[in-house]
Amino acid sequence: MISLLDEINRGVSELPDFQRSFVWDPQDIVGLLVSVGHGFPAGSILRVRDTEFAFQSRAFEGTDESQVEERHTYLILDGQQRLTSLYQAMFGRGSYRFFLDIRRAALESDLGDGETIFFENANSRRAQRLENSIRDQVESRVIPFSTIVTSPDGFAGWLIQALEEISESERHEFMEQAMRVNNSFLDSIRNYEFPVVTLSSRVSIEALCTIFETINRTGVKLSLFELMTARFFKFGVNLRTKWDEAVEQYPLFGPSKFALDPYYLLQAISMTVNHPPTCKRKDILNLTFEQLESNWAEVCDGMNRGLELLRDDCRIVNRRWLPTPSMLGPLAALMTIDKPRNVVDWGTRKAFVRRWIWCAIFGQRYEAAANTRAEKDVSEMKLWMRGGEVPSMIETFDPESVPLREASSSSAPVYKGAICLALLNGARDFAHHGPITEQMIANEDVDDHHIFPRRYLENLGERKPRINCVLNRTLIDSETNRRISSNPPSVYLPRLNLGGEEDRILSSHYLPTGADSALLSNDFEQFLTFRERRLREAIAKVTR
Repeated sequence: MISLLDEINRGVSELPDFQRSFVWDPQDIVGLLVSVGHGFPAGSILRVRDTEFAFQSRAFEGTDESQVEERHTYLILDGQQRLTSLYQAMFGRGSYRFFLDIRRAALESDLGDGETIFFENANSRRAQRLENSIRDQVESRVIPFSTIVTSPDGFAGWLIQALEEISESERHEFMEQAMRVNNSFLDSIRNYEFPVVTLSSRVSIEALCTIFETINRTGVKLSLFELMTARFFKFGVNLRTKWDEAVEQYPLFGPSKFALDPYYLLQAISMTVNHPPTCKRKDILNLTFEQLESNWAEVCDGMNRGLELLRDDCRIVNRRWLPTPSMLGPLAALMTIDKPRNVVDWGTRKAFVRRWIWCAIFGQRYEAAANTRAEKDVSEMKLWMRGGEVPSMIETFDPESVPLREASSSSAPVYKGAICLALLNGARDFAHHGPITEQMIANEDVDDHHIFPRRYLENLGERKPRINCVLNRTLIDSETNRRISSNPPSVYLPRLNLGGEEDRILSSHYLPTGADSALLSNDFEQFLTFRERRLREAIAKVTR
């Protein structure tokens, strides 16, 4: 693999200019590093010896074009995303820098948990310190992936420098951890070999075009689900077909509802069959055919019940308003393990799980180290549902700690959770005065908009984070939003013709009512304080 990356760096291998741009996000790159470090299959590379220079070419993204050779030898037809990912990670190029936590890796932690292998924006101060300062690397116990190939003497040279920065009392432990990581993981990366198919330069241009079109039409990233599909094919089971049948049987799985990633079903199966529950990549890859076959239907049913719980009991009605997709695996497991036998027991189970859902959302629990937290939650929830202690993540949850004023991104769990709480409260449509329905949300007849208009607040000198925070947002139909325009609430509210339903509609969105409300006095700070208090009360209600 290193030789392939070196060829990219020197311009020996390039890309046909008509190839799409590099599109993988940094989390995808982490997943690939994990696969390579474990020696898992990561697909093959297809290239052609391009002596005729039949296509206009371009260098891989991140290369220094002033340093590459004048003419390339190979064009990469299949493998661009994987090779670009590895090249940028190992040569310290692109928008992110990738690091390995030595202590966690030495303990054989889950390399894909988001903490053992992590990334930083290349322009951030932390990335620059960790990439360029041996002292900072030693203090943080991390090694940049770029050290493997860009350091003059590789890992050995890095280790010699690192030992000079550490106290004598810590030197032995540090060296032992570093060597263990090098021998078990970094060495695997250095020695990893992609199967490479090299086409002759005599292959016609027409044939190359056909090959490339076929690859782009059918090629997909080799996801964990695809790996498992290939693995179980020899048993006469097409996992892709089983997934298609599940989507047909359970419409909530489909793209117009929750757009479920089948990976979460595999994750739930792993947590259901393993004791204690585990869902790391290696655990899923170790699932047997018998485990998959005997638990697939049950877990699909559990996932469907979990999605119904989100939709009906939490008013999280589709993928767009799902605060944290990474909680779907543990959700399915919790609805599958010790499956209740009657309606009463199902009601009890839903109460347990519903409380966990809201604590996870407003505790932003699945924003990092999702696999580790899923295992812990399922293990503790299982004990709780059997009469044991309340899980620590629920017991210690504090509604006052929820950063409502800081939640200004519509993709943030807290932001989405607050919007869904309003729906759970029976949020009503400003135009037609009835409850906002799932269909209205699906058809985008309503969307989240500002309560105090953005332009109005900007003219007052308000800062963007305050303007856009979820306290100043709620679901408003497009017709009403046009009528609001840039007017302050005291102006637009009387014009909305709410037909005597004003208090009922406003309170359904946790908005102030009455003649002395902050809306009618245009007091933005008082309004934020009021709505923050009401939302915290609502959060306390669903998490206790």
